[in-house]
Amino acid sequence: MLSLLAGGYDVARVIKNYPELTEEDVHAALEYAGEVVRDEEILVPA
Repeated sequence: MLSLLAGGYDVARVIKNYPELTEEDVHAALEYAGEVVRDEEILVPA
């Protein structure tokens, strides 16, 4: 689901592909993903 959103799908299109999900499920997944990576460091090559 996150890959679909990153690839340009909107929430409605994700739900169309996964009808068992609700809009709240999608938002919860995004919130969870944000929590998982919140303290991660991103190293950008110079």
